[in-house]
Amino acid sequence: MGMAEPAVKVACVGDSITYGYLLSDREKTSYPSLLQRKLGEGYLVRNFGVSSKTILTTDGKSIQPYVETPAFTESLQFRADLVILMMGANDSKPNNWATGKGRFREDFQNLLSAYTSQGAEVFVCLSPEIHGENLQLMSENLQEIIAIQKGVADERGILTVDLNRLTHDRRDLFLDGLHPNEAGAAFLASHVEGFVSGLFEP
Repeated sequence: MGMAEPAVKVACVGDSITYGYLLSDREKTSYPSLLQRKLGEGYLVRNFGVSSKTILTTDGKSIQPYVETPAFTESLQFRADLVILMMGANDSKPNNWATGKGRFREDFQNLLSAYTSQGAEVFVCLSPEIHGENLQLMSENLQEIIAIQKGVADERGILTVDLNRLTHDRRDLFLDGLHPNEAGAAFLASHVEGFVSGLFEP
């Protein structure tokens, strides 16, 4: 009886959207959990999302760098074959963006390099649209962030998955305008799965 082939290891790196914040049973209904079910046993998907964290590392009033979290260290130790990176929403908070926008590109480059230097393939998922009048400034800032992410990814030959465009008119997929409900998590997982299975087979 032959040994089973090792699974393709997929690290889902991100903020509260990845973590599954506000979902009643995030261990089952967060987008990484649903992605695991969709991809099947040929893949091992792990959720390294942490709420409130930023790509930005510059000191600021509410900047909370992802690279300073245990989850970041654990994601590197996981030695993923594929990293799905979806961050930017917390960077778009007015105080954060005003303080750190000048170095966002560098911080984003460094975060990507932490994974690519290990030989991992990286997919950049552009953060979903932010809905709601009280979040309008965040939404505008997020468009600036996405433009930088697209530019860097293009320069480095990294695939981007435009979840922002896909959720532009889909307020129904979000609990509070920012965090996906169960249908929203399923929506994200379905679109990410299409790219993963189509381009990264076990």
